[in-house]
Amino acid sequence: MEECIQQFQSLKAVLQQEVEAFRRFIDLERSLQQGIIDRNWKGVTPILKFLKASAKELVALEEEREATYRRLKDLLGVGEEGTFYDVCFHVSGELREELFRLHRELKHAVVVVQGISCGIDVYCGSTLSTMGKFMDSLVPGWKHKVYSPKGFPKASTQPLLVNQAL
Repeated sequence: MEECIQQFQSLKAVLQQEVEAFRRFIDLERSLQQGIIDRNWKGVTPILKFLKASAKELVALEEEREATYRRLKDLLGVGEEGTFYDVCFHVSGELREELFRLHRELKHAVVVVQGISCGIDVYCGSTLSTMGKFMDSLVPGWKHKVYSPKGFPKASTQPLLVNQAL
């Protein structure tokens, strides 16, 4: 039982670290979002580097949390169909409530990250689409479109290369 308590404490510690890492990631994503909206491209570049490092940290913490959780499930004899809550009901009182709270915070942080990421994606996609349509109207051939022998635009299967030396 002592080993189970140690594993629960390890799980709690990893969950705390992961929640904190997600909070830092959320702050970075909000900075990225604001930099994109403000079109501060010089400010966006370092944020992207920090986001990449933060994502690696999150992956490592997630792997550690998963390994700790698997060890705990094996120690308790909880099958593959057992949920996080099934595992936590094996510990009593305060520690269980703390694990539940951290799990909720982790799930909330993941949802916030997904929301911000989707917002950035939609904003960028919408902006690029608008600019593309504007450029198509202003300069119809700006995308180096490929035409069929009958004069209709068609999708190119290969990128168009232009030899600038000629």
